[in-house]
Amino acid sequence: MAQGLILWQGYGVYGDLALSLEKQSSPITAYASSSETNFMKGIAINKAMGNIELTAFYNRQKLDANLDEFEEQVFVRSMRISGLHQTTNDLQNRQNITYQSNGVSLKYTKQH
Repeated sequence: MAQGLILWQGYGVYGDLALSLEKQSSPITAYASSSETNFMKGIAINKAMGNIELTAFYNRQKLDANLDEFEEQVFVRSMRISGLHQTTNDLQNRQNITYQSNGVSLKYTKQH
């Protein structure tokens, strides 16, 4: 999914580097960091059925953002990533936008 550019960083090398760059880790892994930002909250499934593998995910979370209004439209001025809510301004910017993403990957492996 996204060839590792956005969602997946699990690559390994077998044999010839130029010819054999393959994904090695599971497409779905649990979040394992102390950071309060830059992760997904939602549901994911990975199911193999014979020579077909299906991976799907859905993510929905509330994020902190500084909003601005121009000509009756609201824009995100900046995203807040500290996770801290120490001031009145921080509290006003807390969880005021909703971010959603989803994806599906269908992989067919030819049997030899």
